Amino acid sequence: MAYKKTYSKAFDSESEHEYFSLLSRNYYMLAKKFARDAKHISKTHSFFTYPSVIMYFTSLEAFFNEKLAHVLLREKIKEGSEKSEIIELVNKIKGKSLSLEFLKEIYQVFGLNFKFSKELIENFILLHNIRNLLVHFEPDPSFHNYFPDRLLKYNILEKVSRQHNSDWMCYLADPSFCDFASNTVKEVINDFCRESCYPNPFIGNSHLSWEEEIPSILVLIL
Repeated sequence: MAYKKTYSKAFDSESEHEYFSLLSRNYYMLAKKFARDAKHISKTHSFFTYPSVIMYFTSLEAFFNEKLAHVLLREKIKEGSEKSEIIELVNKIKGKSLSLEFLKEIYQVFGLNFKFSKELIENFILLHNIRNLLVHFEPDPSFHNYFPDRLLKYNILEKVSRQHNSDWMCYLADPSFCDFASNTVKEVINDFCRESCYPNPFIGNSHLSWEEEIPSILVLIL
């Protein structure tokens, strides 16, 4: 039996929340740092856009894997054993790469209805496809102005205001894609936290907030 929406007390204390937010926040802050650098260099073209988009998606993947780890531990403590329907379900899906199907499985674990808007689904899939194309880059000099179908299918040419006049790699260097990635991540997390009653990292002013200024030590290192 999956968790019900009424299971609202997800964390007993802020320190427990912090323990299960080890990397996702760091990844998000790093993505913000790259986004700031991208916009500082150019309004239309910066290669800092690539790592920013990648790290925004990585922060989302880490966020959900952290939530699964938290559920797994609480369930083991609650049941006093390594076996339960929830534990089996989490063990079955944990560690997967983030995808739309994985998101649906996570919502199932929490007993939530997956009801993203059509636009959010398309934006998430597009962000996922952009991330995969950048991480698993396969250069092909024979396609100068070629845009992969997995980008065109989800209206990539409508995501930034300027007209493209080069290949898709140069087009994706537009810093506006940093905002697209950030907004998509926020929308997905906002929906999950609203439905599950988990603490939202974008709401509140604690040191766990993802909205606070980039730590100076991170700026100095990078």
